[in-house]
Amino acid sequence: MADQEPQDPISNALRGAQAPLRGRRWLSWLLFLSGLTIFLILPIAGSLIGDPASGLLDARPKMETSADRGPAPTLGQLDRPWSPGAVASGHQLWAHDCKACHSAPFQRVQDQACLSCHRGVGDHVTKEISTQIQALQIRCASCHQDHNGPFGLELQNKHFTQASCASCHADLKSVVAKTTVLNVKDFDRHHPDFRVQLPRTDDPKKFDRVRLEKGKTLKASTTLKFPHDVHLTESGVNSPKGKVKVDCASCHQPSSDKTTFQPVTFEKHCRSCHELRFEPLVSNREVPHGPVDQVLSTLREFYSFIRINPVMPEAEAVREPIRLSRPGQEPRPAQSFIRLAGDDRTKAAAAATELFEKTSCVVCHEVSRLQGPGKPSTTGRDLPQWRISAIAPSHSWMPQARFNHAAHTITSCGSCHAAKTSKDSADVLMPAIATCRDCHSGAAPAAQRVSSDCGVCHGFHMPTHAQTSTQTSAQTSAPAQAAAGGTSK
Repeated sequence: MADQEPQDPISNALRGAQAPLRGRRWLSWLLFLSGLTIFLILPIAGSLIGDPASGLLDARPKMETSADRGPAPTLGQLDRPWSPGAVASGHQLWAHDCKACHSAPFQRVQDQACLSCHRGVGDHVTKEISTQIQALQIRCASCHQDHNGPFGLELQNKHFTQASCASCHADLKSVVAKTTVLNVKDFDRHHPDFRVQLPRTDDPKKFDRVRLEKGKTLKASTTLKFPHDVHLTESGVNSPKGKVKVDCASCHQPSSDKTTFQPVTFEKHCRSCHELRFEPLVSNREVPHGPVDQVLSTLREFYSFIRINPVMPEAEAVREPIRLSRPGQEPRPAQSFIRLAGDDRTKAAAAATELFEKTSCVVCHEVSRLQGPGKPSTTGRDLPQWRISAIAPSHSWMPQARFNHAAHTITSCGSCHAAKTSKDSADVLMPAIATCRDCHSGAAPAAQRVSSDCGVCHGFHMPTHAQTSTQTSAQTSAPAQAAAGGTSK
């Protein structure tokens, strides 16, 4: 023992660290069994037992199979570690098929899984722009988070977080340097005036976007002559039934969902006042409101028939004038051509000239005379020919913004649209942002006004039709589409 070397303190400490820890195996088993109990045994037991206090078990139809019912309420939500909650009502068909969305174990749900069903969902920006903007490379599940109950997704989709939109749009040039879209932070104070979509003069099927300005009325290219002020006069307008009071609802009738309006048509909204009768001695004859060749063929065939089958003039028709004048003007008696000297072609040509250039078509349309014969396959091909300028097709003024007219029925049309003072059909009667701010504040609550965040008027996804119309605009470049979620800016 005397020859044994003295113990080195450092060596002793090293030997102690390397020695087996007392109870380590016991501690390992404890942790293993605890994890097994919490994450496997208890969730399985909770699922098998169910929650007898939940009314959902009794509310489900008895004839349903277990595969149709979706996940049952568990005892104390003990399966929470594996199932964070019930899936949305629209996803109940896959409630027991986790692989339908979770394609790989222990990985987040990928966008491809969502888009396999939701194919019609548009992007927020164009593909070219999205690859340049790392800030917008987010997953579907970043906003649409399932397992929050049957109505969880519906509630999420109804609301936007103001800060989420403003994180890019408050300083958009820092995200897309070449954008022409102005910055937006809040609707109340930090939002530019709206931009509206107007048809081009050279091609009515293509559109430009122009910004509204307070106190100024934009003009849109149109070939239709329709002064709102003379139709909305307090004294009413002349009609075959006497004075008729016309209001906005006389022509602008809501669609089935009451968010937009049905197209205005001649037959439904104009014909009652603007008759297309052309011969006062035969009061039941009208030309169709359609292509020029149909109108000319109707006249040609009518006067040819009269030549072969003479008719007795109607005494009442001679006294009753045909009302073809503009609203607010006294109707002048229409000229009869039955007794005009010449053959039936001469009479039809005279009647056509009266209709197109004096009493009917020219009242509402731009009409021009053409040279040469008409359509070879028509009976009116040997008459003088005219062209009616095409009217711009019906279009959305703000295609990437939402506005529900049904929610605004408490106000009158005139509170937003100055139609009663508009003398020109080219006037763009869309309200400026100042009109909306009379009732709507920003995201922060304000007295006597409705709190409105970005999601009230704008959606995150750009619909396909909006992308198409935007791309045809001369004033909207590809970088400008980087803010497509708020295209009125």
